[in-house]
Amino acid sequence: MQSEVSEFCLNEFKKIRELKGGLRSTSYLVEYNNMHYVMQIYNNKNQYQARKKYNLFKLINESSKNIPIPTVYLINEDINSSILVTSYIYGDTIEHLYERESNAIKMISTELAKILYDIHKINVGKYYGWITEAGVNKKTKIGDYLNDELERFKDYYKKELNTSQIKHVMNIGRKALNTINSFEISPSLVWYDLNRNNIIAKNEKDILKVNGILDPGGARYGYKEWDFAFMLKNFCKTKYEFECIINEYLSIGGSISEELLKSFIIFVELDDLAMQIADCTLYRPPSTSLFEDILINISGKFEKIY
Repeated sequence: MQSEVSEFCLNEFKKIRELKGGLRSTSYLVEYNNMHYVMQIYNNKNQYQARKKYNLFKLINESSKNIPIPTVYLINEDINSSILVTSYIYGDTIEHLYERESNAIKMISTELAKILYDIHKINVGKYYGWITEAGVNKKTKIGDYLNDELERFKDYYKKELNTSQIKHVMNIGRKALNTINSFEISPSLVWYDLNRNNIIAKNEKDILKVNGILDPGGARYGYKEWDFAFMLKNFCKTKYEFECIINEYLSIGGSISEELLKSFIIFVELDDLAMQIADCTLYRPPSTSLFEDILINISGKFEKIY
């Protein structure tokens, strides 16, 4: 067993309630000495996520003090599970804020663009790839990493799709990969899972401020356009909201390739399709997907969480 970071003992935390969200872990609001924390418990194939997140939070803290991430207080690892205890960030998720403030994303667009700019500036070295508990799965070319991703997606597709559907989906992916391979750009830290439940904001004197960004469990080293592709599909509800973030990002010196953005949108769609099959869950309406017909065809077997 390995326990790090602070003098806290695991059995001294009192569970208050289970927190929603997080398909890969069970999370609780916990209390210690009248202070609130978040305890995330990972089992089986997802155990590595605790160490991955700990390492990423450490990297981010060492690189920038301007990125509002949780503070890690304890990591505990044994054969059967891993536990990560972090600070509890007060505020509301953007998903919840949207219910009463339809301009929530526009209101935080300047701040969010700066956070993304700072994340993408972090020096991550020369390799691309998925990040594990031991670091990045080193690929010298992004195309090699993305080719592995396509094969991973295909394994999921085989569970639900017929041969013709798989061929159609993979052809779309290969065309996008060919476009991406025509670029040579240094890798950036890509947070990826920037959905509306992973960004916490708080109203301060009628100004909405970002209090924290959560869950770098999907982080990888790639091209920054991947983050924006994810946000377009899974964070912003309108094109106008997306343009607000993009324009702010460009205004502070960021750069975005439209060609790469379009190609990474396809990879986000491919990933979403694979994960929805893996989880037997529809994340969002099929009508919002490039693969609408396929999702409608298989959706009768799936739970809906949108």
